[in-house]
Amino acid sequence: MHKKNTPLLNIFLMHHGRTEFLKEALFSLKKISQNDKVLITFSDNSENKKTPLDDILINNRNFQFQSSSYPCVFEHYKFCIRKNTAKYFMFFHDDDIIMENYFENTVEFLEKNLDFAACGTNAEVVDKHAKRISKHFFYQKEMETILSNPSDLMEKYVHLGRTKYAPFPSYTYRAAMLYENMIVNDSGKVSDVSFLLRILQKNPIAWINKNCMYYRLHESNDSKVIKVHDRIKLKNVYKKISHNTVSNLNIKKLNLFVWRSWIKTILKNPYHLFINRKKFFIILKNI
Repeated sequence: MHKKNTPLLNIFLMHHGRTEFLKEALFSLKKISQNDKVLITFSDNSENKKTPLDDILINNRNFQFQSSSYPCVFEHYKFCIRKNTAKYFMFFHDDDIIMENYFENTVEFLEKNLDFAACGTNAEVVDKHAKRISKHFFYQKEMETILSNPSDLMEKYVHLGRTKYAPFPSYTYRAAMLYENMIVNDSGKVSDVSFLLRILQKNPIAWINKNCMYYRLHESNDSKVIKVHDRIKLKNVYKKISHNTVSNLNIKKLNLFVWRSWIKTILKNPYHLFINRKKFFIILKNI
C-alpha cells in the first residue's frame, strides 16, 4: 500500500553523458516537480560525475541525486528499480523533454486501472535543437490502446507503415508488478521491447494517444544504431516467450520486418553487403 508521505511517482532521469541536452531535460522536470506527488531522481551514470546541477536543484526538495557506475545500461535500469520507493516510476532519458501534463495522464490512468502494469504516451518528435520533426511519435486513431499480451505489442512493433508503438522513455510503471529479472540484454538495442514483452506475459499495458513529452532524434540516438542481428534476437525471444505458439502470419511479419531492416542498411551503403556477406548468409539462415 502506498504511504501518504512518499511520492506517487519517481522519475529517474538517467544520465549517460549527453550533457548537451541535459539542461533542457532537467528544466522540464523542474516544472513537473512542483507537484508534491512527484520525486525527481537524477541518476548519474556518466563517466566524469561533474555535471553542474546546483542552479537547477537548489532549494528544490523534490529532487534527489544518486550516483551509479554501470557500463551496461540494463544494469543501470535494475539499479533504479532497486532504489525506487514510490508506487510508480519512470525511466526518463537525458536527451528528452517532459511536458507538464505527463503526471495527470499516466499516473491517473494507473490509479483508476489497477490491473495495468504500465502506461505509455505519445510524443512530439524534435531534432537536436528542439525543433519539430513530427507532430506525433506514433499514429493511432484511438485515444487509448490496450495491449493484453506479447502478440499485441509485436503486431504494432513490426507494422510496415507509420510507427504504431509508444516511445520507451514515455512509460510509467507500477512498481509492484515489475522485477529486476524482467530486464535482460537479450536483444541488443531492442531489449527494451523484450522487457515490455515480459511485462505483457503477466499484466496489460496501455498507450495514451496524447503528447506528454518531446522525443529527441539526434546522431547518438540508440535507435539509430539498431542492427539486423538485434531484431533477429528479438524474434527468437518473442517465439520463446510465446512458447512457439506464434501464428504463421506474425512470423511472416517478423521475417519481413527483419528483411526491411537489412535492405535499409544496404541502401545506405551498398558496399556493406560485400564486406558483410558472411553475416548476410547467417541472416538468411535465421529468417
